[in-house]
Amino acid sequence: MFSAAGFDEPRREARELLEAVTGMGPVRQLADADRLLGEEALQELEEALQRRLRHVPMDQIRGRTSFDGLDFQVSDKVLSPRPETEFLVEEAERRALELAASKGETLRILDSFTGTGAIGISLGKRLAKAGIPFELTLADLSPWAVELARQNALALLPLTPVRILEADIWPDSHDVYDIMTSNPPYIARHEITGLMPEVAVYEPGMALDGGKDGLDFYRRLAREGGSRLSPGGFLVLEAGAGQAADIIELFIKEAWSHKKTIRDFAGHERVLVLTGPAVE
Repeated sequence: MFSAAGFDEPRREARELLEAVTGMGPVRQLADADRLLGEEALQELEEALQRRLRHVPMDQIRGRTSFDGLDFQVSDKVLSPRPETEFLVEEAERRALELAASKGETLRILDSFTGTGAIGISLGKRLAKAGIPFELTLADLSPWAVELARQNALALLPLTPVRILEADIWPDSHDVYDIMTSNPPYIARHEITGLMPEVAVYEPGMALDGGKDGLDFYRRLAREGGSRLSPGGFLVLEAGAGQAADIIELFIKEAWSHKKTIRDFAGHERVLVLTGPAVE
């Protein structure tokens, strides 16, 4: 059925769907090839199959996804984290460890556009493992994202108090942060309908739409973020493919300094590291 529907890798789709429904990974599927599924499992498999044939993302069928080695709950109302965003987490950790070594005090971290909470929670998990004290704030304008991030934080950082807020980029308080991370909506509005159905149809539009040219939220981050970043702090951003140069220009116009660009596995300039206007 996947082959007839034009899926590029029908065998992989079938195995992933079976794993999503039964929990049986590829090795167990091969080892127990003669096993018969019960009626309930068969019904669940049929329902999941029909959803996937309509291009519902596999993560949404599972209700979970793996990111940075952690298991996150996902939903159709919140953008699922992508593997390339792990580059952002790695760089944010690197900068946080650098600051911890020089400041010797609790790090204040803000993850805006948090979605599932994947970036902030993964960074928090890494810092907790390294024994670095931190205060973590997750912010998103979507109430569904806030609730999902709360569930993920409770499951993955149960011993760490995490502040989770429904906010338009910035918490209402005028706190400053040592590390700010952000993966804002960055798809140009006119390009959304041309994306694969898994994204264009089933991912939430507010998590994709970056305005006419995809850069609306970067403009706000550049214009408003300087007053939120502590002296010597870092803003670590994800950029859409081909957007890095334009984003850097926006920040430089607002007197920020561009420190580093990291490419993803496909060679795209994916992660940008910036310091605030007050930093020489």
